[in-house]
Amino acid sequence: MLEFGVVGLLFVLLVLGMPVAFSLLAAGGIGIYATVGFAGMYSQLSTTAYRSAAESTLAAIPMFILMAELMSKGGMARDVFNAANRFFGRLPGGVSIATVIASAGFAAVSGSSTAAAGSLSAISMPEFRRLGYGLSAATGIIAVAGTLAVMIPPSIAFLIYGIMTETSIGRLLIAGIVPGLMTATIYSIGIYVWARLEPQTLPRGSSATTAEKLEALRGIWGFLAIIGFVFFALYGGIATTTETAAVAAAATLAYLSLTGRLSAGSIRDALVVSIRLSTMMLTIVIGADRKSTRLNSSHVSESRMPSSA
Repeated sequence: MLEFGVVGLLFVLLVLGMPVAFSLLAAGGIGIYATVGFAGMYSQLSTTAYRSAAESTLAAIPMFILMAELMSKGGMARDVFNAANRFFGRLPGGVSIATVIASAGFAAVSGSSTAAAGSLSAISMPEFRRLGYGLSAATGIIAVAGTLAVMIPPSIAFLIYGIMTETSIGRLLIAGIVPGLMTATIYSIGIYVWARLEPQTLPRGSSATTAEKLEALRGIWGFLAIIGFVFFALYGGIATTTETAAVAAAATLAYLSLTGRLSAGSIRDALVVSIRLSTMMLTIVIGADRKSTRLNSSHVSESRMPSSA
């Protein structure tokens, strides 16, 4: 019954609007208090934050987020969308399909649905408006396309899940490739069929010449090189997830700086956003750390043992 009560309390706190991380901390803390008393709860919670955040693999999260923010500030996400739009824009619902493909490509380096959806909304929304898309259709497509980063590696969700459940992160990332690509394909097919049935809802985009398509491909060579490195390092076994994230973020910063696509202000903004998102995710990890609830029987019995006179 205690477990159901703690879960129920968690849902109540979420419904009341408390942030997810603090809802998890509050519900977990009350559950521990009900199990072992105040002394046991204090003992557990006093070390949970450090023990959870000290996991070295978690360092990959801010690195992947930083890489995605640098790409967004440096215009690489826009280049990917423009390239996809050049190739698929003329199809029924082509801009929507281009948004899905660009999201899949951006997910392959960011790992964050928040970063993917945020970057694509600023890039693709003007094109949706220009073609006369309705607000509900445009925002729905962007939101759905942004979820691809949950599956397509390097997925931050997989990183957190692997750490929390002590599952092989490498196997999780590899397992996400096929479902992620299948989901992107199904989204694209669904959009195409929808556009054929309701062409006024999902209008066609403009066509592009072969020269324009080749020019668009030349504009994303740096992006493709970074994607190639991430996949080769992760699946070739030459680097850990954390090492791959750090090198890829450094390579992104170096490439965009050397090509003059990043200013000091853009780098500062990318760092600020990365810190905020990383703090939010790491706080959730701390609140959801199941290791903090692993109370061995000796600890429980000791905390409940009455003191001697």
